[in-house]
Amino acid sequence: MNNLYRLPPPNSNRHHLDCKRTLLTLLVLLLSTWIAPANAVSVGDTYKGKDVYYQSSYSFIKCDANLTFTILTTPDGSSNAYGTVSVRATDGAKISGALTIPGAIFLKNSRLSNDPYYVTVVEDGGFKDQTGITNLYFGGYYNTFEVTTIGANAFAGTTGLTGTIQLPRSITSIGEKAFAVSTSTTTYNVVMGANITDNTDLSFGANIFQGRTITNLHILGNFASRVTTSNVVASTDNVTNLYYYGDGTNNGKDDSYYSFLSTLKSDKSKDFGQPGKNLFLPSNEIQSFVENCTKNGDKDWIPETVNSITFNQNVEGIGTFTYLLYSNLSANGGPQLALHAAKLNSDITDLELDYSNDKFTTDLMPTATNLTPDITMIDSRAFAGNDNLRSITVNPDGSDRITINSNAFAGVKGLRYIDLSKSRYFTMADGYTLTRIPTTTLDKNTPYKYTKSTGTYDYELAGTSPFGGVPPYTLVFLPSGITSYPTSTTKTEPVQKPDGTASTLSRPINENFVLTNGNKTCSDFGVYEITDLDATTASRESYTWYSFLNPYEFTATKSTYYRQYVADVPSSVCLPFAPSTSNGKFYTYKSDNDKEIVITSVDEPAAGTPYFYSPSTSG
Repeated sequence: MNNLYRLPPPNSNRHHLDCKRTLLTLLVLLLSTWIAPANAVSVGDTYKGKDVYYQSSYSFIKCDANLTFTILTTPDGSSNAYGTVSVRATDGAKISGALTIPGAIFLKNSRLSNDPYYVTVVEDGGFKDQTGITNLYFGGYYNTFEVTTIGANAFAGTTGLTGTIQLPRSITSIGEKAFAVSTSTTTYNVVMGANITDNTDLSFGANIFQGRTITNLHILGNFASRVTTSNVVASTDNVTNLYYYGDGTNNGKDDSYYSFLSTLKSDKSKDFGQPGKNLFLPSNEIQSFVENCTKNGDKDWIPETVNSITFNQNVEGIGTFTYLLYSNLSANGGPQLALHAAKLNSDITDLELDYSNDKFTTDLMPTATNLTPDITMIDSRAFAGNDNLRSITVNPDGSDRITINSNAFAGVKGLRYIDLSKSRYFTMADGYTLTRIPTTTLDKNTPYKYTKSTGTYDYELAGTSPFGGVPPYTLVFLPSGITSYPTSTTKTEPVQKPDGTASTLSRPINENFVLTNGNKTCSDFGVYEITDLDATTASRESYTWYSFLNPYEFTATKSTYYRQYVADVPSSVCLPFAPSTSNGKFYTYKSDNDKEIVITSVDEPAAGTPYFYSPSTSG
């Protein structure tokens, strides 16, 4: 080979011509090798996984050798811009463990060399009797799924497939007995559903899961407008828990779970979609589903309990958050989640919920689905019981509007401030008033649920005040979109104390709310002493329950200091504002000697200065 590249001697025309011819030949060979795959690909050609690649992030990785791909279409440069392939198990292969079918393959290990061939079809019987497969996933390509068709008997006889079957959201057709088994088999999770907005029909073959018991069947919604056949897929006989992630509407069409059942069950037999032993719905759909069943004589469709869909997220260094799904569509097309409950680590005193931070991203399903969930609600009593919390700061993600339900911050004994000033994108529960004085009993802390035996709905605490139940010494920095205070009236009502009892207090409704839409201002600012709020037993609590904590400088139009005094009994006092002298005399240190301390009266006391105070009246 070295002789091929050796330069000819000077002034040798023959050798010079030979060299040119050799180099030209080499160039032609290189070009033909480079472009051959693109030009030589024909419909019906097969490629084993070891000879093709898939893209992972920015790298190209050899496919599983156990997979074989067959060319279905080739790109023509116009209407058919990309090629498509089908997939099956390589002849003689014995697949073991989790199987992931890629969304697209490349015939070379560089995207610059050729465009992707999308994997659109799983062949009839393509993985039949592959008993070593334990989990089945479908990979996406640039956040889209491509497989549209799973053929008849494609995964029949896969008795080892007991973990998760996650069907792609792009699926439009599932063939007869696609996952059927002759030996009784339990599969823990089956995830299926379109969750896209086109109007393509979804076609089912018969007996897709014959012989297979499903513990959790997850349906991602948008089925009601897509299903045209009602062949048996699953029923109460082989499904324990059914999760439906529909939204109620899909491009103006009814996509509620009741509509989904109605589409499939004209004969009301036990066909696909019949509620399992437990039904889980988005919280905003429970009541409409039950009422539709009752109204239309379909009470047999209602299982014993209908629960909201809830799931947990562990955030390292912070704690565990429980979310519930209340709507499947938000501003960016993803599902809307409510922060239902937080169980924080004991060392968390100041909590910042920055929903633009990756650590607060989560997934609805037991496996990845490319859904982009948005946390857009803070539910009632979401932080209750986290008594070490001093502050809660909420920072929405982009333009998302976060709804704050009634009593959202109730049940946190030591809460000193709530900061909602990070964004204008907040809305309050309908009919809200900016009061923090609780007017209802705080005795409900369960997710949304309907119980058939009693015919009752168990919802979170009802009410209209997002700040109901917040301690009276808590500062609330309002969203910048709120431009005015509530009506400044005074109420005399019980306020909750650290020991769980109540103490009566008269105070303005709008006290300790700070507007942040310009210069931070507070129309009524109140400071509290423990003796004013607690009975004898509770007064033994740490004074830090009532210490004042302020993260921002603000201007108070009016300031009030709440403390019980006895006439002519002096006390020490230090206030963050200049106090009035109308109800007593203020004194300060003047001098001292070995026998006594001399104090002197102050006509104009200042803020932030300690004084002796002698009240002229009790109260």
